[in-house]
Amino acid sequence: ERFQNVTPTQSRSETSPNLAQGTSVNSLMLGELYASYQKSSNGHNISATAGTSTQLVRGNYMDMTGIGFASTLESQLVMNNANVVNGGAGEIDTQGLLSYYLRGTYNFENKYYMSATMRADGSSIFADGKKWGYFPAVSAGWRISNEAFMSGSPVISNMKLNVGYGELGNQNVSAFQYLNIYRKDRRYFINGNPVTGSRLGSFANPNITWETAKTLNILLETSFLDDKLVLNVAYFDKKTSGMLVSPVRNYTAGNETAIPQQNSGEMSNKGFELELSYGNQKGDFGYNVGMNATFLKNKLLALSDGIPYLESGVSRTYVGEPIASFYGWKTAGIYQNQGQIDNDVNIAEDPRKGSITPGDVIFVDTNGDKLVDNEDRVNIGDGNPTALLGFYADFSYKGFNLSLLFSGALGQELYDEMMMRGINAPETDGADKVMLERWTGEGSTNKETGRSNLSRGVIFNNYPTSKTITLGLDISF
Repeated sequence: ERFQNVTPTQSRSETSPNLAQGTSVNSLMLGELYASYQKSSNGHNISATAGTSTQLVRGNYMDMTGIGFASTLESQLVMNNANVVNGGAGEIDTQGLLSYYLRGTYNFENKYYMSATMRADGSSIFADGKKWGYFPAVSAGWRISNEAFMSGSPVISNMKLNVGYGELGNQNVSAFQYLNIYRKDRRYFINGNPVTGSRLGSFANPNITWETAKTLNILLETSFLDDKLVLNVAYFDKKTSGMLVSPVRNYTAGNETAIPQQNSGEMSNKGFELELSYGNQKGDFGYNVGMNATFLKNKLLALSDGIPYLESGVSRTYVGEPIASFYGWKTAGIYQNQGQIDNDVNIAEDPRKGSITPGDVIFVDTNGDKLVDNEDRVNIGDGNPTALLGFYADFSYKGFNLSLLFSGALGQELYDEMMMRGINAPETDGADKVMLERWTGEGSTNKETGRSNLSRGVIFNNYPTSKTITLGLDISF
């Protein structure tokens, strides 16, 4: 429930009091049926599991907004007292998933391990012929420390090598994108008269189906000094194919029809993970300290024909680049005087040159056509961290415990989109303190403009991307 009173002095004002009320109810029903078998003989250990699961998600909603109240006393804020009531009710997309799975494991004398899994998943989100996805997985392990040549080692307590390959499916998209979806209660004007009808709300993509992630993992687990010192090293290589992405949309005036998602790309994530810890107990005092680090390299490998790039907000992703790279205009300071504007080769042929004044930002013409437009946007940063770091420490003494947890990331770049609001602040907000250092005349600064440059048809943010390190701390007793 939300009430908004009249706010005539604010930039986003309300001319009439309005009351909004909404309710949604969702339910998840899950059923599982499986059988398992185990057998051990002469050091051989086998197990098998077969099963099926089904789940159904459904729900409904109701919302209404009342506009115009003679009294704004809390006791009078009921929908019956509103001048106009708008609202609707309906069913939230119902989704179902049916799965079958089979898993088998084998180990011999706790030295050699094998495991294999097969899943078949059917989703109501996709059309007939596209509903089912099949996802296998296999892994093998070797506990080297249990071999005869390793027995009695005074240093190595445990050593195990694991190698695995598996596939997983993703169906996390809106339902019914394989159908044309129509929206009702849309208003039109025919011969000057208002009428209500329906329109096409979304085009159909009958070929939309599962996205698949294929992952190779190699893990070496080791411990030393009676398991006091632990070191684990892992390599992972994950390739996602048939990525469910929204294609770039070329907007046309009056066109509100949505374009469905498509299986349109392939992406790679690969890297290393390290974990190192040491723990011990000295009388009543115990401790365990450790750190972990993940080093990741991300790249978009391919896109389907007709999709030049992926776009979201200030980011674009081209083939060969990290996902969601910042995409914008390069800048070269601030115009200090009119002569600098008149002689700037970046805008020699720019039809908007006459609207540029001293104090505006100098944008770089990256494609050499002597004007600055959307074609001059380039990759200006990568928001993906090169490393994720963690450190933890646990201490205990008799009945007291102290736990510390640090988490961090480094190597990523940030785009300060919020600064647009600080530079061109509405009446409801305060300006950012950098406005105190804004350009006020020739020679005052070559960094802070204090303007949004909307007159040039672009929204400007004069804060370039920068390398950052972020840290978090959690303490508990």
